Amino acid sequence: MQGCKAYHELDTLLTMHDLVHDLAASLLGNQMLDQSTQCNTRGSSCQYALLVDCKKPLKQCTTSPASLRALRFLDCCGIELRGAAFSPAKSLAVLDLRGCSKHKLPDSIGQLRQLRYLNAPRIRNRTLPECITKLLNLTYLNLHGSSIVALPNSIGELQSLAHLDLSDCKKLKQLPGTFRKLEKLTHLDLSRCLRISGVSESLGSLSQLEHLNLKYCRNMEDLAG
Repeated sequence: MQGCKAYHELDTLLTMHDLVHDLAASLLGNQMLDQSTQCNTRGSSCQYALLVDCKKPLKQCTTSPASLRALRFLDCCGIELRGAAFSPAKSLAVLDLRGCSKHKLPDSIGQLRQLRYLNAPRIRNRTLPECITKLLNLTYLNLHGSSIVALPNSIGELQSLAHLDLSDCKKLKQLPGTFRKLEKLTHLDLSRCLRISGVSESLGSLSQLEHLNLKYCRNMEDLAG
């Protein structure tokens, strides 16, 4: 597979100066709902939201959930993720669940047909919900550190997917045969997937792949040479 190499990259932490944050907030005005600084704030027509309770129905936070384009939950460790916390946002393009520690991804995720970016690390599902393959516009998917043992057989339907992070999914055993249909994939991280095997069969047709991380994968004999 030309143009593809295994690599390891250090995590990069990006910070924003308070003045820059304040400027962005002033420019966005009522387009942004930030519950981390404005408790009990109820937005009317916001397009971007930072929420602190992933159990509360979204309709209790904003009167126009259909207007939301990006949604992130903050500091929700120990709070059960409910589908009603995001499912009414039918126009959502970005969903960031990294603040919902060790949650299960609900089936209602399949309702977000406009979703392009899904950051859902450390999910506790043993199998990824089949309905996730309805997200035909999805280009970025991060499942780092999740408990999944298998991906759905229909994963190949995500033909817009370009970035997939499965790093530290230590229970994942194999990639399904339809994985080879992800022909737009450019970034694949399988590092620390200790049990995974049979990777070469799944990668054969991924001609766009530029970055492949297989560090600490134990069963990579089929890629030797």
